[in-house]
Amino acid sequence: MSSHSITRPGAVQLYAFARFLFLSARGLVAAARSLDAWLVMRQRTADARRDLRSMTDRELRDIGLTRSDIEYVANGGTRRTPQ
Repeated sequence: MSSHSITRPGAVQLYAFARFLFLSARGLVAAARSLDAWLVMRQRTADARRDLRSMTDRELRDIGLTRSDIEYVANGGTRRTPQ
């Protein structure tokens, strides 16, 4: 008999259940990290939108933007190419 074989009948089911819980926990950790990254991104977007909206038209022009560019830039887009 191998030293790795399970000798108790209930131990196989217990091992399978423990493995299921372990894999489920890993999946939950991955989901929590994804949610956290998404929330951080949403907060940065809201901050950028608020900061850009508080600027005057002159300040926006100085950085090469218009009011219509605010949503695009706040969502991660780059500014328009110079004309």
